[in-house]
Amino acid sequence: MAFIDDIGYYAGSTSGKNTEVSKFLANGVQYIISVIEKSNPDMLPLFASAQTLSNSPTTLPLVTNSKIIDVVRKTGSNGEDLKCSPINSAFRSNAANVDSIYFASKNSPVYYISNAVLHVLPLPTAAETAAISIVLPDTSVAHSDSAIDNFPSQLYHGVVLYAAGQLIHNKMTAFNAKLPTDLDADTTAFDAIADIGLSLSLIGLPSFANASKSLPGTISIASDLPANWTSGLSTAMPTFNLNGVSISGEYADAILMAKDLIDIGIVTDEDSGASDDATPQSAGYWLKEEDPEMVSANLATAAQELQRASIHLQNYQNDVNVRAKSFENEMATFQAKISEEQAELTAAAQKVSTELSVDSTIASTDVAIYQAEMTREQTRYNAEVTKYQADVQGKMQSLNYELQEWNANLQKKISLYTTLIGKLSTDYQWLQGQYQVVKSEFAEFMAPFTTGGVLDSTAEGVRR
Repeated sequence: MAFIDDIGYYAGSTSGKNTEVSKFLANGVQYIISVIEKSNPDMLPLFASAQTLSNSPTTLPLVTNSKIIDVVRKTGSNGEDLKCSPINSAFRSNAANVDSIYFASKNSPVYYISNAVLHVLPLPTAAETAAISIVLPDTSVAHSDSAIDNFPSQLYHGVVLYAAGQLIHNKMTAFNAKLPTDLDADTTAFDAIADIGLSLSLIGLPSFANASKSLPGTISIASDLPANWTSGLSTAMPTFNLNGVSISGEYADAILMAKDLIDIGIVTDEDSGASDDATPQSAGYWLKEEDPEMVSANLATAAQELQRASIHLQNYQNDVNVRAKSFENEMATFQAKISEEQAELTAAAQKVSTELSVDSTIASTDVAIYQAEMTREQTRYNAEVTKYQADVQGKMQSLNYELQEWNANLQKKISLYTTLIGKLSTDYQWLQGQYQVVKSEFAEFMAPFTTGGVLDSTAEGVRR
């Protein structure tokens, strides 16, 4: 079975993670060798491979993390193998000088390392070769492999557990990119929250009666019509406006605060410091820091900020309703004044009609015509005022529908956001749990190999 299949048992899906798994396997090989070297160096020969030096080549280039177990040189025709003693490269010229007391003869061979190259003195020859036992970690191990060069099979499971832990941590780190960054952006899973277009476009208020027939010029009337008979109504038509009414800056602040808590973090007085103090601590930041409690705290605070935004939105809607109610009251007052002035005009016209009745039949006829026109204009005016009031009511109803739709859309987005965060939190918690399982099992697995002594392939605790 390939290593990646074993890793998937602990870390879940490995789809698209071949490169990462290969890297984590190579890191696991190096890590386990380093642990063995520190805690149980007697096991290092199990990881070694043999390299031979002769007249070509006479030296051995070393790679990073390579470890020399021993170096043995043949002395000559008798084929005796003598262990080479390590020396500091600073004494290499003394070891090569036959006149020096530190001269390395074939009966007392030495080796040294200079510039990552291993040298043996006396120089190896075709007949007098040098055998080097060296640990060279297999960094080429890949996700699809099921074996590791120069690595005991009883420790394969340790490499699998190490790589699984690294893959789980990799997935946990990637959770920051899965968090939604903005509730009000078309590029996210959430639809844009439309701006509220609070405006009323009303039909014009009708003009008052304007009769085409005038009173007879020969009639002398003692009573005068009120001044507003010809100049217009004295009461001005009220206007509906939302001047001075706006969504509180606290609403935008709450939305921005919720966003910052989730996305980029909240700027604090500690931001002038260094290291972690200079980093705005968002939910994404705490996810990266593997602190679920701070993640939950940030998310809870973000939910509170969203609730605060909803309160300010409701306050704004209440202000609009107050303006609407005030407008309705003003319209009622206006209508009453209109009726009052209409009554005054009617009374004045009746008085004039009474005075005209004492005059000629012609004058009476003209007055009758005049009154008929005034009645017709009054009817028209009343009808247009009724139409105006209906238009105002319809526009107010439409405005309320718009506010309700906007608020429902906002609640939908908040619900979707909460659901997504809940799913991500569940997945993250599962990875956290698996990470602890893998970490504990790795420590338990490695324990027999780090207590000293060499373990064979039947060592207790092998789990493959």
